[in-house]
This record gives sequence, C-alpha cells and structure tokens, in this order.
Amino acid sequence: MMSFLQAVLGFAVISVICQQTSGNLITSKDEQELTEKELESLYKLETLLDEREIINKERKKKAKSLILLAFEEGLEKSEKMVERQTYYRNIGMGRRNKIKRKNNRLFKISKMSIEKQEEGFILLSAKKALVKLTGKTLKELSGDPDYQEAWDDILAGSSIDSSRRKRSTKRATTNDCQKLSSVNEYRTIDGTCNNLDKPNWGAAFTTQPRFIDEVYSDGINTPRISADGTPTLTSPRTISNSVFIINNGRKVSKPEGFNSLMSLNWGQFLDHDIVLTPTFAEEHGEDIQCCKEDAIPIARDECLGIEMTPDEDLDISCMEFVRSAPAPDTQLNGMFMFIIHSLHVSTVNINYCFTIEAGNQVTNAITSFIDGSMVYGSSEDEERQLRGIDGKMAVKSVSGGDLLPEDTSGEAFCTLTGRDPVNDYCQNAGDIRVNVQPGLGHLHLLFVREHNRIVDELKNVQPSWTGDQLYNEARKIVGAIIQHITFNEYLE
Repeated sequence: MMSFLQAVLGFAVISVICQQTSGNLITSKDEQELTEKELESLYKLETLLDEREIINKERKKKAKSLILLAFEEGLEKSEKMVERQTYYRNIGMGRRNKIKRKNNRLFKISKMSIEKQEEGFILLSAKKALVKLTGKTLKELSGDPDYQEAWDDILAGSSIDSSRRKRSTKRATTNDCQKLSSVNEYRTIDGTCNNLDKPNWGAAFTTQPRFIDEVYSDGINTPRISADGTPTLTSPRTISNSVFIINNGRKVSKPEGFNSLMSLNWGQFLDHDIVLTPTFAEEHGEDIQCCKEDAIPIARDECLGIEMTPDEDLDISCMEFVRSAPAPDTQLNGMFMFIIHSLHVSTVNINYCFTIEAGNQVTNAITSFIDGSMVYGSSEDEERQLRGIDGKMAVKSVSGGDLLPEDTSGEAFCTLTGRDPVNDYCQNAGDIRVNVQPGLGHLHLLFVREHNRIVDELKNVQPSWTGDQLYNEARKIVGAIIQHITFNEYLE
C-alpha cells in the first residue's frame, strides 16, 4: 500500500516540476517561491509516509513478537499441566485410584477429545498470555489489524493449525460434499454435509454456538463471580436443593403425576443424540480428580469442585466437578454468528442469532442432529466398531436374545467402585455414555435390535441389495423413527 502511495506521490512531484519548466512559463519570483513551497510540502509528505511505514513495520514486528511469546507461554502451561497430572496420579489422585473413590463419569474419553483438549488449552493459554502482555482485551486485539494478521500468519504455520486442518477439512466444502455419491441419499456419519451451503454446521467436533454470551470473570475462562464482587457464588447444589427439595427445613418428595420413568430415559437418550461436551481428562484419557478425600477442592485448571454441606444423601463436603475442555478455537476473538431467519411463532416472525464470543468455548463431540448417532456413532472409527455383517449391527448373542456388544477397549468401566462383576460387562454403543444407567442401555439395545429387524425385512424384499445398502437404508429408517417419536409423541 505504501509503495503505491509513494508512486503516486512521485508522479505528482514530477508533474509539478514539468508544469513549472515546460515552455518557460514561470513569469514571476512569487510564482517561483510558491512552487518551491509546494515542492517542499510534497517532500515532507513523502518523508511522513516513509516514517509511517517504518512505524507500521515496527508495530507488526512487535505484534508478531508478543504473539510468539504468548504461544510459548501456552505451550509451557500445557506441559506443566501434564506434569501436574502425573504428580497427582503418582500420589494416588488419578484413575489408578478409582476403586477407592466414586468416579466423575461412567464413560471413556475418545482420542480425538484428548487431542482437541490439548490444542484448545494451548490456544486458550496463548490468548490469556497475549491479553496480559498487551493490556488489551481479546476484542480489542482482534480489532487491531496488526495483531489479527500476525495471529493468523503465525497460526497458519503452526502444528496446531495444520493438524486441525487435516482433520476438519476432509468434507468441509460444498464442492467436496457434492462429490459424495450418496450425499443426497444418506447422512454422513460425522454430520458434515448435512447442510450443503454450510457443510460443517452441526458436525462432530465443532464449537458449540451460544444463545447468550458467556460471562467469565476475566473475560476469557475464569469462573464468574457474584454481581456484588464476592469471589465465590453460592453452591449450585445448595440452590438446587432449595428450589426442588427443601421445604421449611425438611425434605419433601413431590411425586410426578404425569411423566413416567420412560420420559426421563427418552430425554436422556435424545440428549445423547445431539450433544456431548468433552470434559478435561489426563494425557491418556484418565480421570481428573477435583476433591481431596471428598472434602477439599483442589486448585487445578481442569477443576471446579463443588463445596457442599454433608447430609444423609452424600456424606462429603466436596463434590467432583471437572470443567469442560476448551474448544480449539483458532480465531483470535472467536466471534462468529449464525442467523436463522423468520421462525414463525403465532403472528410474529423471529430472527434467531447464535453467537460465539471471545472467551473460552466448548466442543460438541457428536453430531448436533437427531440422526441416531447414539446408535451408530459420530465417526467412521465408531461406525466400523459397531457394524456387523450383511448390513446388521454387531451384537452379543446369548440364549435370551441379542445384547449390545462388549466394550473390549479396556477404557470403560461400569460401576462407581470400578470393580465390575465377573459375569457382567461394559456395553459398547454409538454414544460413550451407554453405561450410565440401565434405562438408557435398554433403549440403545432396543434400536440396535430394531435396526437388525429392519435389515431382515429389507433383505426379504430386496435380495440383491449389498450389505452397505441394507445398512444405510435401515439407518435412515431408524433415524426417522427416532425423529417421529421425539416430535410426535415425546414433545407433543
């Protein structure tokens, strides 16, 4: 830009000189002096532009230098986190100690979640460091073209961004989607290409949009504080008990007069079709422990232990709560917006906006659609593990009927003590939370059996179909059944 301005300026100078000398038209000393003043002004302007170009180069250099320092700090913090995790594990405060305590979860953590967690933590730490180094907010930094350009340039050449691109751009463009022979017949397993104009909307391992902005006390990721400035908020368990259980100092049980247990089970089953927010885990997927001896919260980046008063239900004063893992948001301010126009409600048209703001964001590890992902999985690896032969789903055949297949990964555990019975096993399904409670597991089994029943029916009427055709058609039908139950029976 500067070279262009200088070229224009040079042309202007030459033009003035030519006008002065051409045809010996200078007729007076006053005109001669005036022209010299004009030339002097032009030269001053050129000097000023040169100085500004030097200043701008220095600004860009400074921005790049500070961002590199911020990334170094982010990498250092990530390494220190792994060191701390090793320390806690070595003193008996990790998954190796799971038999002695209640666990945070009853499901395993995928390798992809661990990779995304590491990338997200490095990026988040780099943003925090950059804010500290510059004294500016993320929004202010993203509005500064020098910092925005330097951030994008540095990240484009980093291993974080290259690894992200390798995984996220496999089917990330409209052209790529249109090359898929079955894109108009069957949903992809990871949710990409469901919307051909926005191929990544709702896909697995994308950042979750928000209805309202997040409220972190530091604007990035520190838990919020009270409106009056009190450092800690009231325990969420205390609030929950006050609203739903405690009445005049005593516990009151209010029987549900309408909904059955199946309402709860279907709601959980449906939830596991559309969202899974990965929580922090150790380097190889082991549990994070946030309370020392169920009594004292541990100050860790991964934790937000809930302090509570022991009662007859839970004789502990600290409840385990592991924070959601940060999404690997490579944008400096993380802001973008989805707008869904003209949702007609009664006589009013409403525009819905979903935004992702500057602070810490979280990932959805599964597809956001009601597509039966809790039955079939949200990745090609999961799908391969769950498929059987001839278009059917894999099952464990026993005398009483088919059961869900066994999880042989060694990563899952199915009891709070971590000591599973010899005659029992962890189930494997499209969603890793299948073992949380029996009512959930039976719905997983129901739809696996339904899939296989539909395959048998289709095979009778279409004997020439391949296993892939049978599988995909049955999957499409099962997805439609789940949608019908949800919208016509559950939500009606």
